[in-house]
Amino acid sequence: MANIKIPPTKLKQLNQGVIETANLNEWLKVDQKKLLNSLANELGFIELEELSTLLPDVSVPKQIIWVGSQITEEKILKDLKAHTSDVARCWSCYALAKKKRTLKSALTAVKPFAKDSHFGVREVAWMAVRDEICEQPKESIELLNSWAKDKDANVRRFASEATRPRGVWAKHIKEFKEDPTPATPLLNELYTDAVRYVQDSVGNWLNDAAKDHPGWVTTLVTKWRKKSNSKETSYIIKRATRSIK
Repeated sequence: MANIKIPPTKLKQLNQGVIETANLNEWLKVDQKKLLNSLANELGFIELEELSTLLPDVSVPKQIIWVGSQITEEKILKDLKAHTSDVARCWSCYALAKKKRTLKSALTAVKPFAKDSHFGVREVAWMAVRDEICEQPKESIELLNSWAKDKDANVRRFASEATRPRGVWAKHIKEFKEDPTPATPLLNELYTDAVRYVQDSVGNWLNDAAKDHPGWVTTLVTKWRKKSNSKETSYIIKRATRSIK
């Protein structure tokens, strides 16, 4: 996907921050140095232009983390949080998450980004607090249990995706790899979820767990199957057990 050519006009618009990326390929192709310069001119923040000269030559996710770690001024963060560019919103998400001292306050800071209409911002939202979740996994489940009941499907999906034992592009949660049991209350809120986006995450959560604890996963989904014969639950179970032989 990363090698698919983007029309020059569209790439220019992405680097200017006047449109959002439409897929992962575009997200990976945004030149964050050019975007920083464009937004410095648009918003009048010389600090962003200065960051463009210091941007390290690392992967796209690591550049987003780096930019987010450098921005501390509230006015800049406010403007970036509401910007058309999804990459700019990703910078703001990381910055706001890392400004918070507690797990609860960090989760509160990223919740608006967990609801974002853009897939990339939603991914960055959980990755921005992944380290804190890895350090406090049980506390995370307690805090996110209410998120698993939220009316917004993106928030429910965050609760699952952010706590996956193995996750994607992220540090593993050692405690849940050793014992996934503490996450049971959160997962029990989601096994009948009507939204495929959430179903996929729950199935992937359990597929992660099945790599180390297939018996635990089998026992849990057996209980779910007895409680629900819905197509939603059946889909989650099928996805959850795809690696179990």
